[in-house]
Amino acid sequence: MSDGQNTFEPVVVPAATARPEEYDTATRAALDHTDRQAVRTVADGRPESTRRSYAQDWASWTKFCASSEVPVLAVTPGTLVMFVERLWTQPGGRKGTCTAPSTIDRRLSGTVVSARAEHGVRLEAGGEMPRRVRGAIYEPADSRDPPVEVQDRVLVDPAQVLEVGERYSSFGPGRAEGEKN
Repeated sequence: MSDGQNTFEPVVVPAATARPEEYDTATRAALDHTDRQAVRTVADGRPESTRRSYAQDWASWTKFCASSEVPVLAVTPGTLVMFVERLWTQPGGRKGTCTAPSTIDRRLSGTVVSARAEHGVRLEAGGEMPRRVRGAIYEPADSRDPPVEVQDRVLVDPAQVLEVGERYSSFGPGRAEGEKN
């Protein structure tokens, strides 16, 4: 810049860095809006089957909350562990079984993702599901006696699987003429 005879260099003074807890209400609202939009954009990029599964997981969570008198948005480590314990006693996909650990894990993930993405729930530091919650899924299957309802599951010895595989390995393409399936 110049005022005729003198040349000036603009001086840029950086604004003081504000910590998140110091943001004013308007800034917080704008940032929350931006966060919701970003989450929605990511969610919209998920496959339809994933969105459908997460919706089922959230429905399972809301049913649990209603029967346990837990507020729906109270997605905390304690309520998630309660949810896992309840899922352990629910019927599984096959008659006479209970919910499998992998299904429980997916229900838990779908619930947490839905709570964050659809309802703006903020989880504890880092936003990650606590390991102790996931432990409630696998400890019953691995180290402690599962609930009575789960003890009826049929466990298969890996050696039996190999034996059955060897017994029927001649079936399929290239089998001897006249052999039955």
